Amino acid sequence: MLAVGLGLPRTLDQGSTLDLNVQISNGVINVSPINSTLAMGHVNFNLDVGAINTNGLFAKSLKMQTGAGAIHAVANITDHLHLESNSGYIQMDARFVSPLESNEPVRKASIIADDGWIQGSLSSYSTLHVQSRAGPITLDLEPLNISTTTSINDAGVTTLNFVSDFL
Repeated sequence: MLAVGLGLPRTLDQGSTLDLNVQISNGVINVSPINSTLAMGHVNFNLDVGAINTNGLFAKSLKMQTGAGAIHAVANITDHLHLESNSGYIQMDARFVSPLESNEPVRKASIIADDGWIQGSLSSYSTLHVQSRAGPITLDLEPLNISTTTSINDAGVTTLNFVSDFL
């Protein structure tokens, strides 16, 4: 078993972000920032076999992919979210939040489980594509007023609970 601790700074200069790219063959990736206000930039986790866990991550974009394993994502994102598990499940609690810079964010999410289930919540998105090829999808969703939600499920039940009113 390999354990790696990253000495991340507690704060960054105004407008600065920290990009992170981790790719390993098998194991577990756990990310729990001590200071949840640390602004991450583009965060990419790619794991062939194992689990990826984030708790309290704040990033501009988050991409988590695993070949065979689970994804647990608790995160605040400003632009892009991509979660993909080829043989496993996805448990998530993610929300899009206001960006650090002044331009309007994209707020686009893609959640894909090829051989497993998807469960959790997503809020304040403008575009969502969720897909499961062999398992149920159960999501609590709170989209922006003008948004697009696409769901594809080849072999399971899909339950999308929209928790906001469309006025």
